[in-house]
Parts: sequence; structure tokens; C-alpha cells
Amino acid sequence: MICKKAQKGAVLKSQQRHVNEYCFDEAFGETSTQDEVYQATAARHVPAVLEGSNVTVIAYGATGAGKVHS
Repeated sequence: MICKKAQKGAVLKSQQRHVNEYCFDEAFGETSTQDEVYQATAARHVPAVLEGSNVTVIAYGATGAGKVHS
């Protein structure tokens, strides 16, 4: 959970306190293989892509954490 502190005397909604919650479908450790990541995330979408659907798989993590695989 990420919380934003409110500014003292805030009147604008953008200056007031709010909370953002994020949920991840999958999380992988540093020893995960490329195949494990593919099978758990993108593999189930391949048939839809082949039928013409648009699909986006997003990887979130620190720079240099190994999100890009070829």
C-alpha cells in the first residue's frame, strides 16, 4: 500500500491524503526461470493473440532486476 501525505490546509483533492493499493497477479524470485515466468503469465494469452486479440503483459520491477528476457 502506498500512502500520500496531505498538505497542511489542503483544499484541492490532489493535495489531500489518498491511498493507492496495487495487486499483482504473479511475483517471481531471483531464481525463477524464463520458462516459469512465461508459463505463469503470457502462455495462456497466446491463443487469443493468434485469433487477433490484443494482449499486454506488463512487468514491474526495479531497473536492472531482469524484467526483459529474449
